[in-house]
Amino acid sequence: MTILDALYLLVGIMFAATAIINLRDSSNPKRWKSAGFWGINAIIFIFGSYLPALGNGLLVIVMVLLAGLGGLGRSKQPEASVEQREVRASRFGNRLFIPALLIPLNSCA
Repeated sequence: MTILDALYLLVGIMFAATAIINLRDSSNPKRWKSAGFWGINAIIFIFGSYLPALGNGLLVIVMVLLAGLGGLGRSKQPEASVEQREVRASRFGNRLFIPALLIPLNSCA
């Protein structure tokens, strides 16, 4: 597995998690369509290299239809306040950048 394959897998897993979170969010009136959008995105990122070009193209068209016809919705849950986000960021400090700084080290090995 190349670094690019691993990156696509990681992003695909992130999109799959987003699909699950959207599916479980009962405050989002469009949760099924939103979950479908992110789930299809996950399938493309994880399995796209194994699917034929026509399959990937059809999945992209379904994603565009879901988004273009108003299928994506937002949660009604309140977001964290600016103060709460600042407290979390200050707790982690510069350690937030460690994953990004480790990427070049992988290419040197």
